[in-house]
Amino acid sequence: MEKLKLTIVIFMLFTGFFWSYFPKGTYYLMIAIILMLFSILAYKYNRNSFASFLLVSFSLNNLLDELFFNPLVIQLNEIIILILIPIIWYFKSRHECKR
Repeated sequence: MEKLKLTIVIFMLFTGFFWSYFPKGTYYLMIAIILMLFSILAYKYNRNSFASFLLVSFSLNNLLDELFFNPLVIQLNEIIILILIPIIWYFKSRHECKR
């Protein structure tokens, strides 16, 4: 847990101080990584919360969008994630209820 917090702080400081030296578009990728790490941290504290699951899902979608897709346009990947989130949550909570 502490290593994850330290990693987040390092990413934030690195991004904040050196963003002007990054190639074009790298700043937004770094912000997406920071958001993903923050959401993982929130999910670790409360695994049964739909809000933390939603945060992880949206931040993962944001990171994938920055890496592989056009982040300026809503494309099929966003629609697929939007459809998959409730389905995954349903099966996750159903699986946890059986335990």
